[in-house]
Amino acid sequence: MKIFLFVSSFLLCFLALSFVSGNATEKIQTVQTGDELKITVYREEDLSGAYQVRNNGTIEFPLLGSVSVEGLSTLGVSKKISQLLEADYLVNPSVSASIGTSTNRTFTVMGNVTKPGSYALPEDKTINTLEAIAIAGGFDRYANPNGTKIIRTMPDGEKKALDPNLKLVLKGQAEDIDIEKSDIIIVPESSF
Repeated sequence: MKIFLFVSSFLLCFLALSFVSGNATEKIQTVQTGDELKITVYREEDLSGAYQVRNNGTIEFPLLGSVSVEGLSTLGVSKKISQLLEADYLVNPSVSASIGTSTNRTFTVMGNVTKPGSYALPEDKTINTLEAIAIAGGFDRYANPNGTKIIRTMPDGEKKALDPNLKLVLKGQAEDIDIEKSDIIIVPESSF
């Protein structure tokens, strides 16, 4: 009986730690241009609504004008709007924000993967190169994982090639690159 209780306790602790560590690794989604923010100001219907994030990373908010939100989490947006409203307009405003629809919140995987194509980025967390390739069905038998490149459009419109160095990532010797909207992942064919 003591062994059963010990083993049960051990398994419960292991499961609890797995759950906590799994949740801790999820990354918070940040606001990007093209996103639609749903902002609610408690008991202020005129201020609550959907706001489109413009190309310069701002939204046009009643009373406040242009507010920079790009790169903030939804919690960060809530705090910023709340602080700005409290500074001049409302007493202790309660603000919540969420990302509604996102325009072009996709990435593309091309080349030697099982299912090349465009895929939606998850709404609740960020993904890295290996996770994106897994979504595309993984490498096919002709793939050269070490030659994988990411083509990223920078804020100024310039395209930049990134090398995720998957050989080192798979060995645990390097961090994988997080995928951003509009990224194009190219997996080349290996030369036999």
